[in-house]
Amino acid sequence: MPRKSGQLTRVASSLVLYVIVILILFFIGNNVVNLLLLRLVTIKGKSGVMLAVFLLILYYPYILHLSLNIAVTILLTLRRLIA
Repeated sequence: MPRKSGQLTRVASSLVLYVIVILILFFIGNNVVNLLLLRLVTIKGKSGVMLAVFLLILYYPYILHLSLNIAVTILLTLRRLIA
């Protein structure tokens, strides 16, 4: 068990480092952020995709509004179908 907690700590620290680097580069330029976004998507597992989504929501806030509208529409449609 201690081995897994060490691995989780290492993964968590690397994710925190990625977030800090993203936030710093966010203010530097669009091209650097896009390259980092491509790098995050290639990380194995869901963590890279989640960080990429976080970066997209920070950089393009209308994506959040659009996705929320789509989610509400789907939920209302499913509610009508179930009822």
